[in-house]
Amino acid sequence: MSEPKIKRIAMGLDKNKDLQKDHFGQSFYFKIYDYSGKPIELRGNPFYEWHQHANAKEIQQVLPDCQIWVGSAMGARSQEYLKSAGIVTFQIPTEKSSISHEKIIQFVKESINES
Repeated sequence: MSEPKIKRIAMGLDKNKDLQKDHFGQSFYFKIYDYSGKPIELRGNPFYEWHQHANAKEIQQVLPDCQIWVGSAMGARSQEYLKSAGIVTFQIPTEKSSISHEKIIQFVKESINES
């Protein structure tokens, strides 16, 4: 069995470390997971207060090692750009944002494996 191309998953979190309900780029933190679902680190977002919508390149500076980005909202232009850069995005509906991080990561992995 070949090793998956996706090595790291980034989940956008708010100040309370819950899933960010606004745009991914406005996340206060990014929780980084390895592909097995093991949490690796919690990164602060230096663009938290002044992130410009549709400027995914800013966030790429913070997440250069992450091939999947998970949040509640991402703009269409950002998603198009990220897709062209080889980054897979997942949007978790706000009403499901209270689901545990582990279940969200499991859903993401299952979705990747099905495609």
